[in-house]
Amino acid sequence: MESLFNYDPKAPGTPKALAGFRAGSGTAGGIMFAICTGLLAIYNLNKPATITKADELAARRKVAAPA
Repeated sequence: MESLFNYDPKAPGTPKALAGFRAGSGTAGGIMFAICTGLLAIYNLNKPATITKADELAARRKVAAPA
């Protein structure tokens, strides 16, 4: 990847290297955003599901609580 943008450790601030850093970080951020958006679209989280999960957690805590 470093040869793609002519990265030189002795002069890391060259314009082509900076453009590569920006392109890489933008691409990585975009990919992670797309993955998270897809997972949120698949995961069914609405008000009734949230209330059900909260009730289940409360029941588990009641059972697991030390006497």
